[in-house]
Amino acid sequence: MELNWSLLPWQLDVWQDKHRFKVIAAGRRCGKSNLAIKMLLARALEAPEGSAVVYVAPTLGQARQIAWDALLAQGKDVIKQAHVNQMDITLVTGRKIHIRSGENPDTLRGLKLYFAVIDEAAFVKEDLFTKIIRPALADLKGEAVLISTPDGRNWFYDAFKTGDSDKYKDWKSWHLTTKDNPTIDPEEIEAAKSTLSTFHFNQEFMASFTNSGSGLFKEEWLRYGKEPKQGSWYIAIDLAGFKDIRNASSAADKRLDQSAIVVAKVTDDGDWFINKIEFGRWDIDETAMRIIKNVSEYKPVSVGLEKGMARQAVLGPLETLMRRYNTFLGWRS
Repeated sequence: MELNWSLLPWQLDVWQDKHRFKVIAAGRRCGKSNLAIKMLLARALEAPEGSAVVYVAPTLGQARQIAWDALLAQGKDVIKQAHVNQMDITLVTGRKIHIRSGENPDTLRGLKLYFAVIDEAAFVKEDLFTKIIRPALADLKGEAVLISTPDGRNWFYDAFKTGDSDKYKDWKSWHLTTKDNPTIDPEEIEAAKSTLSTFHFNQEFMASFTNSGSGLFKEEWLRYGKEPKQGSWYIAIDLAGFKDIRNASSAADKRLDQSAIVVAKVTDDGDWFINKIEFGRWDIDETAMRIIKNVSEYKPVSVGLEKGMARQAVLGPLETLMRRYNTFLGWRS
């Protein structure tokens, strides 16, 4: 039994690819969920007896909105029964498509899966794949598609990098933007670019893995220039914790945020001149030394440091260095 569909070029490339684990980082409206629906129906028709296929979205509401109606519409010729309360669809072959949410992953335990789709994978917990979906695919050496708009560099980013590497023969990744869907008017994309922040446009339309906060200003709002002659120096510090990254034991440890020290001059007219930004994963002693060096060099009128456990941890080393170098900080919280 065959289903005849027209596919976008990138969708056809994914469809024909033979890798077991496909990771698709895609911008909004590029056709990623539509491809997932078609793959679910096709794989369910060919699934062996006693197996099933599954679609998972972050919430039950999203699963209903994205997948349920689309499956019923596109699979009307091969669907025998559909139970909306259980969110299960039975095909004429007797195979089932289970629609589930990442909110209650235990409902997926015990299944023998031939194929699985995790839609908006960046917004579900990693355990859903590693502890539930992946083991359920083992009996039949089933396939999985992880598909999402990025949400910073979380576990979905790690999965994307796995598929982008030559080291893992079963994995492959694709990076698509909204522009890869020719049915979307290019003027609409440009209109969004002109009104959204650089960060939000890059994440939602260009499928960028940039961490939140790194692009909240539009690039055209910034310009390069010489340091103004008048103005006062300020230092702002964002501490991300002090775990020893050299001894990190997991991929999650290596994704720890970086601490940052920003040195800025503010003029009487309210203009900001960012002289430098230091960032990295430092231990407590190095962090304290970097703060003291910048304070000694720029003699700011104020030093900003957010309250919290990281601040409390660094205060002891800072006080020791302040006495040693006769340098004192005018704190702002």
